[in-house]
Amino acid sequence: MMHFQTDEELAIFFDQCAKDGLMLTFDPEEQSKLDCLLPEWDIREGHRIFEAGCGAGRLTEQLAPKIGISGEIFACDLSPEMIALAKQRKLSERVSFVCRSALKNNCPANWFNRILCLNVFPHFLDKPKTLREFRRIISRDGVMWINHLCSRESINHFHSNASDEVANHILPDEEEMGVLLKEAGFGIMSLKDSDAGYSLKAIPV
Repeated sequence: MMHFQTDEELAIFFDQCAKDGLMLTFDPEEQSKLDCLLPEWDIREGHRIFEAGCGAGRLTEQLAPKIGISGEIFACDLSPEMIALAKQRKLSERVSFVCRSALKNNCPANWFNRILCLNVFPHFLDKPKTLREFRRIISRDGVMWINHLCSRESINHFHSNASDEVANHILPDEEEMGVLLKEAGFGIMSLKDSDAGYSLKAIPV
């Protein structure tokens, strides 16, 4: 079984997903779940948002109106093909689509009010290091969200059966996630895991 070892190999996989027209929009069920998440994220005018694994910008497009003319969205993804599709959305100049690893973002420290990880956390190849980087760039009063539009069990089952490329890309259980976050300097404020989705809210401590 093949497992990705580098960002470059992972980018190739998601480049192909982009070419196949995958993950370009949310289906009606996904959109209904997202409509419930958006108010919880409490994104306000002027907020600076870091969106990890933005893909083709389907979420970014819905976030952009919420930050107003003074906010900022830094949306990054490993896949050049996904970023090219995202840029075709021609969003506000306050939105930056960058082909870059979330881990190697080169963003200022203590900068972002929100860090959003929707449907991406299992794909971080070095989760401890990535979380430490998120701790560096989040503002002191910021909030990080790790979300999936299905349960942890469902996403792990999907990845283990989808293809060899992502078979070992799993969402950790609550105990392991707690350890990862604590060691990175985050505290869990809430964690909900059900058929409606997976939602973890964490703050810097």
